[in-house]
Amino acid sequence: MILYHGSNEDILSIDLQKGLRFKDFGKGFYLTPDKTTAIRMAQKKARLYLDQQYYFGTERALSFLHKTNSETV
Repeated sequence: MILYHGSNEDILSIDLQKGLRFKDFGKGFYLTPDKTTAIRMAQKKARLYLDQQYYFGTERALSFLHKTNSETV
């Protein structure tokens, strides 16, 4: 079974303490078998935190960036 977590950041480890207490089933880690639902949740979270940006304005600054993966949603 493939399950998806709708997030706007990579999850390196699951921390149940980060869950919200008043969700549908309480504090926990929520997954869905529907990729479209996960994407919608990630986009919803991204809109909430849209003001967080990183600016790279020089070639030297860009030299520290290394692309590892991408997915268009």
